[in-house]
Amino acid sequence: FFQTGQFLTYCNFTGFSFGWYAELFSNGEAFLALRNTLMDDDCWLPYTKRTVSSLTSEARVSHPVLTNGYDRPIGNDENSAMLKKGEAVTFTCDGMRDIKGVRLVFDSNLCRKEKNMPCAYPLDLKGYDTPKTLVRDYRLIFRTENGDVTHDIRGNYQRLNVNNISVRADKVTFIPLETNGSEGCNVFSIDIL
Repeated sequence: FFQTGQFLTYCNFTGFSFGWYAELFSNGEAFLALRNTLMDDDCWLPYTKRTVSSLTSEARVSHPVLTNGYDRPIGNDENSAMLKKGEAVTFTCDGMRDIKGVRLVFDSNLCRKEKNMPCAYPLDLKGYDTPKTLVRDYRLIFRTENGDVTHDIRGNYQRLNVNNISVRADKVTFIPLETNGSEGCNVFSIDIL
């Protein structure tokens, strides 16, 4: 079944894993920290709600479904906002806030029948395309004391986008501009960091 070296490696890894899991489950804070880290990185933990930032939960949002903590469909509930190209999503705060970034999760059509996103492939390879549902270009607008600050993001090909931006603002606006072929822009979540 195992050669000696494989068996020792297996025992070391298994022992380490069991010890690590035992530590996590005996310490509730460590478990929650790991869970939140995984979910912030867009790992799916079934039926678990991601904790949204305090800035997001305090803001008035034009599309509240984007802040419910579920970054994908659950059962028959889409948990997303289907936006038209150019349709704005706004987050308005009471007073100026220090904003460190914006986290967005777009629809990469996780339920597609074909699994056409290998881990690495040449850009000109036929048959392996970025999902049409992904938002490719979008704009973030921050209302500051000195006027609007605009960030245009072009050529996105990822489901999870974290934009590290340091600005003091009282309003954040997201505007989807283009997808990779889909008419609508399906967005699962936006989190102001």
